[in-house]
Amino acid sequence: MALIKNPCPHCESSLIIRSSEQESPIVKRIYLQCKNLACGFTGQGFLSIESEISPPSIPNIKINLPRVVIRKKILCDYARPDKKSYAHH
Repeated sequence: MALIKNPCPHCESSLIIRSSEQESPIVKRIYLQCKNLACGFTGQGFLSIESEISPPSIPNIKINLPRVVIRKKILCDYARPDKKSYAHH
């Protein structure tokens, strides 16, 4: 049983993954239940891997995921040399 951060679509309490089934190497069907017993919502959804951020060291040749680049913002805009710093105001 795993708690996920997505809230119940009805009462906004936490959802629990009650069970799951592996549909393929990159898709899992999940069965969800609301933690709020008064709500009683249950549902199903899918957990899927859609892209890769870094290549695997042991790739499966049957899996072909698009690669995406995640760019981290290292400095806040106000700390950039070309911007005025808010600290000096």
